[in-house]
Amino acid sequence: EGMKFKVPFFSKVSTYNSVSTIAITNDESLIDTASSSRPPLAITFADNYGGNMQASWRVRLSTDPVKLEMMHQEVKNQKNLEGNTFMTFSRDMLNLTTDQFLAQDFMQGGKGAFKQRLQDQADYGMLQTKREKVEVVAQVADQGLDGKRNDNATSKQFAYKVVIQLDKEGVPLRRAHSLAKYGIQVSQVDLGGFTPNKDLEDYVNTIKFREKARASQIADQRTEREKAVTAQLKGETTRITAKNKALMLKDQEVIAGDKQVELATIQAKREIVERQKVSDLAVIDKNREQQVRKQTTNLLYSKPKLLFKLV
Repeated sequence: EGMKFKVPFFSKVSTYNSVSTIAITNDESLIDTASSSRPPLAITFADNYGGNMQASWRVRLSTDPVKLEMMHQEVKNQKNLEGNTFMTFSRDMLNLTTDQFLAQDFMQGGKGAFKQRLQDQADYGMLQTKREKVEVVAQVADQGLDGKRNDNATSKQFAYKVVIQLDKEGVPLRRAHSLAKYGIQVSQVDLGGFTPNKDLEDYVNTIKFREKARASQIADQRTEREKAVTAQLKGETTRITAKNKALMLKDQEVIAGDKQVELATIQAKREIVERQKVSDLAVIDKNREQQVRKQTTNLLYSKPKLLFKLV
């Protein structure tokens, strides 16, 4: 950058762009603005499914003269830098990153994580990974009517996953990418479109169909279980209602019986009172008769008294 002086026939000046855009795409507008471009790259994920990937990088050259001189000695000019170094970097970055992902994960919401992994490795170096057999928890259909899905909704299975390798301190193992030795920085990563091949498209559609069928099966089983529970509850309700009705009738009979007993008791007490009244009246009448008889007898046997009247 800036003004330069060249001695004719004795010196040569090589010009490099301080900022370049690398595009792997078929988008005409991006191709026109990019420093270098190539068609979408055929990539393969860790599970051997693949397709055509589009992406772009924005890179900035180092300001260190020593690293710039080393870069110039190896690449010679801007064209070689773009055609060999930048394109090799972009191809390796995509291929190595897709080898860290499963196609199923990428197709089912993993594009954001894929882009973050690209930027992370551009900033800090390529992660070292390994494909390992790991234990996973998979969902299964219901197997009972008790509604306790926690006991039978999942099962342990084995699957192959791409695992990031760690050192003894638990830090991910990395290696520098091909641009790092020149001090070139990747300032921006953009992930373009992805076109899956037929095998991957059929695989994803099959997974979606199976998940939909399993979800439908689980929903049907849940519905049938709820119907069974409802029927059971209705039966219990009918039984409880009948029992309560029988208890009510029994209570009515008991109440009616108690009422009859109470009425009989009252009637008996009333009769006793009436009889006692009659008995008391008879005693009174008898005593009265005796008193009258006694008075009559006294009159009959008493001596006559002489009454004198003075004239």
